[in-house]
Order: sequence, then structure tokens, then C-alpha cells
Amino acid sequence: MYKSTNIAKIIKKTAKAKNIQLKDMFIELELNKDTLSNMYRGSMLKGDSLARIADYLDCSVDYLLGRTDERTGTYHANNVSSSFVQNDGAVTLGSVSVSSAFNSNSNDIASSKEETEILDIYRSLNIRNKTKFLNLILDMEKEENN
Repeated sequence: MYKSTNIAKIIKKTAKAKNIQLKDMFIELELNKDTLSNMYRGSMLKGDSLARIADYLDCSVDYLLGRTDERTGTYHANNVSSSFVQNDGAVTLGSVSVSSAFNSNSNDIASSKEETEILDIYRSLNIRNKTKFLNLILDMEKEENN
């Protein structure tokens, strides 16, 4: 059984580690400003609210529930799992690996200005949006091959 007080502690700890003000997060997510206080009193969040908080904190719901110590889980969107995205931000698809420490002057992957811009945009995304981005690319590739 999940205890709302434990979940509240994890939310608070995660927000603090990311320098996120809880008040600002709750306002942005359109949740009651007393959400955390209510959780400490035993009130449980609805699933969609918990998922929105997890997305905002860029962690998995399982992490907030205390089911894993890994902040990021595997998100499945269509056919790509974010397990392609490594903890250091590197992405591996097949034999191609793109490091988050990629130097835009390098000719390893990005050889044009457009490719470099795409990589910069990709790096700025959270893990869920990186997964969506990869799905879009794979869908486009599939269309090209058909």
C-alpha cells in the first residue's frame, strides 16, 4: 500500500534537488497550493495529478511512489522506449550513439547547421519529449521506406 506521506516526502525531496519551488509547480500544474499539506494529512493524489507532477519533475511515477530508486523510468510512447536515453543524456539507436557531451564542431554526427540545431533542440528536451522526438523520427523513416 502506498502512503501519501511517503509520496509527499519524495515529491518535496525531488523538487528541492531540482531547485523547483513547490508553490510554482502546483500553480503551473493547476493543482491546489495545499496539495502537499493534504498529502501529509493522508489525502492521496489522483493518478493523473501524480503523473503530471512526475512529468514536471522529470521522473517516473514509480519513483514518486517509492517503487524504484531510479528517478527516470522507461516511458513507452508508440514503439520507442526511453531506455535508449542513457543517464548522461546520450542516446543509442542501433549502432548510432549521440553523446550529450557532443561537440557541435565535430563531424562525427552533425555535419550541417540544421543537424546541429536539431541536436541542440533534442538536448533541451526532457526524457519524455526525447522519446516522442525519437518516435517521430522512426515514424518518418518508416514512411520513407514504405
